[in-house]
Amino acid sequence: ARVLAPADYGVVGMTAIFFAIANTFIDSGFGSALIQKKDRNEDDYSTCFYFNIIVSVILCGVIYVCSPAIASFYRTPILCDVTRVLSITLVINSLGISQNAKLTAEMKFKAMAVITVSSQLATGALGLYMAYTGWGVWALVFQQIFGSILGLILIECYTRWIPKWRFSKKSFHHLFSFGSKLLC
Repeated sequence: ARVLAPADYGVVGMTAIFFAIANTFIDSGFGSALIQKKDRNEDDYSTCFYFNIIVSVILCGVIYVCSPAIASFYRTPILCDVTRVLSITLVINSLGISQNAKLTAEMKFKAMAVITVSSQLATGALGLYMAYTGWGVWALVFQQIFGSILGLILIECYTRWIPKWRFSKKSFHHLFSFGSKLLC
């Protein structure tokens, strides 16, 4: 915290509201719908997976296009590049929503804790190294991107789940009927 300027934290903090809203729409309550569904199957997980990817790619594009306006609104030119680079995390994080729901539904909280603690320790070390070597705000940006990638890799190692090439309208309607209420 002493190596980086408060402005560096502020730049990343300015993006937080946009990414929080985007992540809410990406999940759309589908993760929670999967957890609460008693008879979930591979179609449900795969449908959630593909829905999350489609929405994340769309929102990543929207944020990428809107990043100059965001930077202009805050009168912070570097915010354009920071927002564009951080938008990649939307897609990366969307790839793990179904697996997170799977671990939660199977009550594998120890695995979730190992994933979280391991990725936080590794990204913390990366952030410290980059901050001390003069990366400034980019230390925080790459710390978040690396955290998303590492978290995805670790969750894939624990679940070993590969989505099927299926998108079920029936599953989508069930997940959406529950998830849309959470989204609202």
